[in-house]
Amino acid sequence: MNDLLQETNVKFEGIIIDLENLKSEYVEKIRIVDEEIAEELNVVKNYKNDFFVAKDKIEKTNNDIQTFEKEYNSLIEKFKDDEIGAILLNSNRDLEAKIEEKKQQIIQQKRDINNLIQKAEMAKDKLVKLTAEKKILELRLTDVEDIYQYYKKAIEDIIDFTKKNEKDIIVTNKRKEEEAKQKAKEEEERKKEEEKKAKEAEKKAKEEEKKAKEEEKKKKKDDKEESDETKEEVKEEETQEETKVEDEFTLPDEDEITFDFNDLEKIINFEDDLEN
Repeated sequence: MNDLLQETNVKFEGIIIDLENLKSEYVEKIRIVDEEIAEELNVVKNYKNDFFVAKDKIEKTNNDIQTFEKEYNSLIEKFKDDEIGAILLNSNRDLEAKIEEKKQQIIQQKRDINNLIQKAEMAKDKLVKLTAEKKILELRLTDVEDIYQYYKKAIEDIIDFTKKNEKDIIVTNKRKEEEAKQKAKEEEERKKEEEKKAKEAEKKAKEEEKKAKEEEKKKKKDDKEESDETKEEVKEEETQEETKVEDEFTLPDEDEITFDFNDLEKIINFEDDLEN
């Protein structure tokens, strides 16, 4: 079998082993709790026995006291006129002392019973906690058992499949590996192509920017030359205009002058008419 598949299957089997170990841990914890519960139940049982023994002692002691008092009073009544009655009266103090001793025994026995009750209550509380702890452990064990059964079946199916289809799995994996390499290669080429396009675009942008600057520079130069030509044309037009004006006011030659005296006379007469 292929080494990689075998190694993988061993790891899968390790999961099942870990879950089995976890199950064993919870089983052991529950066993320990069961032992503690059993011990506490024995303690409570002993307390119960001691309680009834002490109770019986108290009842017996009470009965003894009542019997002593009843018999003593009966004897006194029977022999009250005889010497025996006198003897009984003289021994009354000893009897009272014994009765008092019995009463003290009853008091002590009641104290012992109270102590037993307190210990029994403590044991009961501990039993409640142990029972709750056991219930939690059992619930967790149930969960672990469910998970164990699920993974056990799934992993066994996987291992069985790999054993029956080893060749197909290896071929499939190789094909996927080659496809992944090809995809990575194509992705790398795509990135290189994008980088190339980005550089070309950047180069083109710089060339366009340079071209735009040159055109702007040329335009400024042309505008300046056009402005100079315009100024020159304006200056030339002004010069031509001045020349034209001078030409218009140029005096004619003497030979070209002709004067009509009749016209002069009209002018003089016109001035005289104005004065009148």
